[in-house]
Amino acid sequence: MTEPDPSSDTINNNINTEDKTFSPIIPKSIQDITQNLTPDERGMIEKGVLPSRIQEKFEGLKKTDILSKFYEFVNRRVIISKNDGIEAIIHNGKDGCIKIKRTQRDGNDSSNEKESVRDIFRFNGFFKSVLKIDQKIPGIEFQTPWEEMKLSIADFLTFARSMYSLTTAQVQSLKLVLDAFVTEEDNNGNVEDFLTSPINVFNDIIKVDFPNGNVAEILKKLRDFYNIVTNPRAYLLSLGWSIIAPFHFDLKSRAKGIVQAPLVVFTGRTKAGKTALASFFVGQGFNQSRDSYFYTYETIRTNFTFMKHMAETKLPAVLDDVPSSFNFVHKDALKAYVQTGHFGDRGKGDQTLTQYKGARSFIETLNEDIMLDEDLAFNNRIIQEKYTKDSAEKKDLVAWNDFTSSLPSGFIISIIKELFDGQNINDILKEVETFDNGIQWINLGLNKLNILCNKYGISPFPNYDKTSEKDFNTYAVEIAQAFVAEDQRIKTSEEEHEESDGDGGERTVTKVRYRSKIEGEFKIESKQNSDNKTWRKWIYFTGGAFKTLTTSQYLKVPYRNATEFLNNIESSDDGVRVEFDGKLISKKIGDMPLKVFCISIPEFEGAQE
Repeated sequence: MTEPDPSSDTINNNINTEDKTFSPIIPKSIQDITQNLTPDERGMIEKGVLPSRIQEKFEGLKKTDILSKFYEFVNRRVIISKNDGIEAIIHNGKDGCIKIKRTQRDGNDSSNEKESVRDIFRFNGFFKSVLKIDQKIPGIEFQTPWEEMKLSIADFLTFARSMYSLTTAQVQSLKLVLDAFVTEEDNNGNVEDFLTSPINVFNDIIKVDFPNGNVAEILKKLRDFYNIVTNPRAYLLSLGWSIIAPFHFDLKSRAKGIVQAPLVVFTGRTKAGKTALASFFVGQGFNQSRDSYFYTYETIRTNFTFMKHMAETKLPAVLDDVPSSFNFVHKDALKAYVQTGHFGDRGKGDQTLTQYKGARSFIETLNEDIMLDEDLAFNNRIIQEKYTKDSAEKKDLVAWNDFTSSLPSGFIISIIKELFDGQNINDILKEVETFDNGIQWINLGLNKLNILCNKYGISPFPNYDKTSEKDFNTYAVEIAQAFVAEDQRIKTSEEEHEESDGDGGERTVTKVRYRSKIEGEFKIESKQNSDNKTWRKWIYFTGGAFKTLTTSQYLKVPYRNATEFLNNIESSDDGVRVEFDGKLISKKIGDMPLKVFCISIPEFEGAQE
């Protein structure tokens, strides 16, 4: 395959939905031309070669677009094994299909040939160009009446298995066809370069394919908002991290030693702005649509799905509302990801992670507060910033909305382009190879920004320093928020659909994807305070629910049971308050009256986008 052109096709999503018609290519005209093809021209098209006479008729259009339309009337033949007489037949269109034909001879007698043909794959659509994804990964462009997708061969096989209910044998046969198709199209010069990110490294040189932005104005707005932001530490952390995040995999793959690009975790108070800040820098900052960077826990809960999404582009991602247990269960896998870009070993039996590389860095958000263990914290592989009650109370949605709407989509890419476009990535590598911890990565990004601030006469950003603040003594807020987060996960994972009741009617059925270990052993109610203005969340829970939650969420609390926990809470109206400490009540949480504990916590209005 040829070396990629840095100006080639660049998108942020692997699957795009757009107008799916070839308006300049009319099927009727293709059909008319097909009827007048010479035998030689038909043979060329069958092999994926476009005759010059026909190409002149469609001047200005891509060969692969023209050929894919011809394959609706002339079958594309792909040689799988010449010695064994095995070839594939690709037919595009509404009655699209892929077949494998085997021709067997009786000795050298060519007059006594037997042919066997079997279907592999039927579809309504078009196989178009073969892709060279990010310089080396073979891929395919496939179009249906509803969408157009550009996927690696491995991802396309996964898509085809799911969408068209292919058997394992059919998937294996389809892989043989696509591998042969890729080889032939490469020999025919029909391979197109496809970049999953506008920020790339070609031959050690950083190339940024993005329009120039007004970096001076962008920096001034970012610096001015730092003075009023409700959580300046999280803001500074996100900004510095964003500048280096797209290069983390390129740096790791070139390093002679261990390079540990940090991950970022926002924890604590719900509705305080964690997701909004992460989405601002990762989504708007890198010009990404929400479905291309935003992942809930359900979409990354297995090693396979996690690595699949982390390999889709070099642009960063957001993992939202992840249980704190994720970081501890996958502690060793996260260490490996920070250092090498690999996470775990395998998915299901028919899935493999070998083709996926962890090209993306990411920000996690958790509604629970967690304490990272000493090993993780000491090495700064994960940098955590907490959102507290103070962050929620100071939140000014009007100022935030005005600020975010004033910045163009892709503002971080514009900054990166001015900083690094044309620079040798080994210059950055020399710096990061000397780092002892993740905080130095963050300050590298901030120092690069300050070079531009000095250029444009803007006040510099301060360095990011790790806080020495200790966790709360009682852990009351953390535990309360853990119950709230668990309740939110249960509610948001429920889906309602209609199904037959067996008597000709329909009934509503609730399908639950997330099964909580403490469901039925706790309950949350919103109650208005006596001032008729403010509200509190009342959290009812059993002793068993307390122990299970603190264990499964890996909340390191110094209590053996719920009674010890309540005895250590200093109740207040503006914090966590004990409502009653385990007396029997008639209110049922599960099926039977239980000995129930109850605490409450202030409820803050407003929703984070």
